[in-house]
Amino acid sequence: MTRGLVLSRAQAPVVVTDLALPEPAEGQVLIKMEACGICHSDLFITAMEKPPLVPLVLGHEGIGRIQKLGAGVSCFAPGDRVGVTFLASTCGVCEWCRSGREQYCPRQLNSGYTVQGALAGYVAAFAQHLARVPEGLSATEAAPMCCAGWTAYRGVKETGAAPGATVAIFGMGGLGHLAVQFARHAGLRVAAVDVSEDKLALARSIGAEIAVLAENAARSLQKEYGGMDAAVVLTGAGCWSGWRMGLLSFRRSTPFSKASPFAGVSLERGRISRTSCAWQQPAWSTRTSSSMRSMMRPRCLRDCAAASCWGEL
Repeated sequence: MTRGLVLSRAQAPVVVTDLALPEPAEGQVLIKMEACGICHSDLFITAMEKPPLVPLVLGHEGIGRIQKLGAGVSCFAPGDRVGVTFLASTCGVCEWCRSGREQYCPRQLNSGYTVQGALAGYVAAFAQHLARVPEGLSATEAAPMCCAGWTAYRGVKETGAAPGATVAIFGMGGLGHLAVQFARHAGLRVAAVDVSEDKLALARSIGAEIAVLAENAARSLQKEYGGMDAAVVLTGAGCWSGWRMGLLSFRRSTPFSKASPFAGVSLERGRISRTSCAWQQPAWSTRTSSSMRSMMRPRCLRDCAAASCWGEL
């Protein structure tokens, strides 16, 4: 037996409950979890009138060690440390998968949404999109990187800004403070924007050279700093004021990236195109330099009472 954080039916209270120990199916592995983050999209799923799967174990920011391999899994071994992300599996044959854009696969399955998630003591997860997690990174630091980390990373990357450019990052919450660190690691000059002086102080402490309060931020960035070379908005899916400020803050033909829990939009003046700001390989994967792994550190911006339930799992 194990325990998990379960949504039993649509809009029901989420409870910690006993679960049968899962058996990994073909293409899956059994993982003993070390930690799992709670994402805002978990809250979104619990509020849905018709969630796609119930009962549902929530969570898609999980860190753990593989205990057992299902049939057909050869890319991992028992004992490997891995991260469970929102993208659980994809078809591998559609035009999106074949072009390296699996996040658009129409047959994808998603952890804690259309398949069981990672907020449990043990989980069976598809091996296809698991990320290898460095031993030197604590589980509590690694867990947010499975969603917030690579959403922020992709938001910065999509701007295409070259080293030395100045990028405005709007919103210094769980995503924004990571985006500052990614931008600095990429050699960018960062202008942080937020409504909170405390969060702007955090931004300065992790490398932002410019910190501006949100009120009249676009005007300040234009007048005092000559406009931005790029802009990334990480203020929440429905915060249109963030979009507006971002668009007004930059020079002509400046890349603009907007990240939300599920997708994003990259805009250039005179042109709008859909792009990905989510479901990418975590930024601390095996393809990432050790210097970035040691530099990136999620900060605890707010205590979450739900985190206390982890000891019960």
